[in-house]
Amino acid sequence: MAESIVGARSQDETAIATPFYFGNPLPFTYLSHMKKKCSISGLFLSALLLSSCLRSYTEQIIKVGNTIVERIEEYRAANDSLPDSLEGIGLDESIRINIMDDRDGVLFCYQKEDSLNYVVWFGTTLGEGKYYYSDTKQWEDRLR
Repeated sequence: MAESIVGARSQDETAIATPFYFGNPLPFTYLSHMKKKCSISGLFLSALLLSSCLRSYTEQIIKVGNTIVERIEEYRAANDSLPDSLEGIGLDESIRINIMDDRDGVLFCYQKEDSLNYVVWFGTTLGEGKYYYSDTKQWEDRLR
């Protein structure tokens, strides 16, 4: 008789141990669905946060790139021609600039296309970059 008392559960104990949703027990499929939904939304929020950080980082690099473009335009105004390399405006052939404690720095490059046009660019990720074209005076994501 002692075993039946110890092994038995009251209806109140069962109610506490079982998850309820508006008075009905939640099916396990619903709980696993909610876990998947939470993990997917967590991944989405993480990706959103990462992309906003990368966008901010890229915007800071573009500001530095704009100062290089300004120096090239100043050279053009003073000499009626484009510099042959970044050395013509007092920079190294390809310049590395540290932004936000970046270990390797950002590598900026310059290429004179013809007597009127040039391209300044830097890499954002492996195989990707931002390119400034003097004919459009815009930064673009793709190499033409």
